[in-house]
Amino acid sequence: MAGRMYELQSLLRVCLEQGSYAHYLGGDGERWERWMSRHDSHSPTQQDKWRKEFAIRKIIRNLKAADENLANMVTELYDQTIDYGAHPNERGMSMSSAIEDLPDRGKQYLTHYLQGDGLMLDFSLKSTAQVGLTVLRIAQVIYPTRMRALGIQYQLDDMCKRF
Repeated sequence: MAGRMYELQSLLRVCLEQGSYAHYLGGDGERWERWMSRHDSHSPTQQDKWRKEFAIRKIIRNLKAADENLANMVTELYDQTIDYGAHPNERGMSMSSAIEDLPDRGKQYLTHYLQGDGLMLDFSLKSTAQVGLTVLRIAQVIYPTRMRALGIQYQLDDMCKRF
């Protein structure tokens, strides 16, 4: 809400990752043990093995086996966060900057620390809602009985139609 769109992208990416990892680890005790002990070995070979096992693209493929449409939404939103600043790049940086022409034909490069109303803020608010709803959809895959018992899926379906 403070208008920090560039910085927001990393947080949105982490939300998608956390939800996806929860699905990947949930219900698999052996995988959970490997996840929890992945820093126990300082062997480069073992560390490389853990990085490959817990790579985000592998995690999303696992989600795709459970719900292809949801995995596609996660992938699209994840890539969008990368494109707009979750990894440093020109698109992300330009979200919070402007170039002003000066009377002497020079240029001034400005950085917006707080973004006001407009397209960028609207984009960020919509992206935040989409990521939040997507992570709730992942929870729905992990806990279908609980979601049905609480009637949350109906509310979630209604909210998702708006975004």
